[in-house]
Amino acid sequence: MPDAPLSGNARTIRLTKTNPYIRAFAFAVMVVFAVYAVLPFYWLIIAATKTNGGIVGSLGLSLPSRPDPLTNLRHLFSYDGNIFLQWTFNSFLYTAVAGAAATALSLMAGYALYIYRFPGRKLLLGSLVAVSAIPGTTLAFPLYFLIAHLKLANNLLGVFLPLLVSPFGVFLMWLYLSSTDCLAVVQAGRIDGAREIRIFRSLVAPLASPAIVTVFLLIIVSIWNNYLLPYLVLSNPRLQPVTVGLAQWVAYGGANVGSSHQLLYTLIVTGAIVFILPVLALFLVLQRYWRDGLSLGSTVG
Repeated sequence: MPDAPLSGNARTIRLTKTNPYIRAFAFAVMVVFAVYAVLPFYWLIIAATKTNGGIVGSLGLSLPSRPDPLTNLRHLFSYDGNIFLQWTFNSFLYTAVAGAAATALSLMAGYALYIYRFPGRKLLLGSLVAVSAIPGTTLAFPLYFLIAHLKLANNLLGVFLPLLVSPFGVFLMWLYLSSTDCLAVVQAGRIDGAREIRIFRSLVAPLASPAIVTVFLLIIVSIWNNYLLPYLVLSNPRLQPVTVGLAQWVAYGGANVGSSHQLLYTLIVTGAIVFILPVLALFLVLQRYWRDGLSLGSTVG
């Protein structure tokens, strides 16, 4: 009996496995992309062990003769009245509070859109997709004018409130619930006499845990890296996050090239490493959940 014809993807996989030149080319491409991704992190680590003169006057990828990262760390956290420590606390505060609230609201909204039928539901779902496609930078200035009109400029609420709504998070929650047995679970809970809030808390939330973790990670990375909105809203340095603070140090160091203020370059690269570590650690801790969530909605329909 002749073998069934292979699909296009199957033929590509078989050709890749049997042809050594294609395998070597694919491996070379992966190596190039890996080096491209890792090289900036390697440069940051090397630069954080150098003095300011070493950063400016030596090859960027070469190790210094006497690495001293601890001195740079001490200087980072003691400079200007421990201002970097305050910025780090602000970033954690904004990210944790707004990230948790936005994820919870996304789950509740996605659940409501999936379970309940009401006029305009499909239009609302389409609007979520359309709004998610709009770059956030285009909304920063309208948000700032609205925040200023509400007299929330230079106020924590001026940063928190715009971060509480994530249209993309709502859409992902709806998409994930649509691919599960959520409706059957909800109906079984109602038959057993459970109230809606208990069904949501005890049945739907555990069922949607991969989606919750995935959406939470997407939201907190977006908030953690957010620069433009805090820059526009917050003028008090004690309220600003790390992103705004490091950018100010970059501008300050660039404006004083050739002077003693150029010492800020060591603080910038060391601060960048400290800024990256929490997100990397969170991805490693939650990797089991967000890998499951990468297939959000893959079986819908």
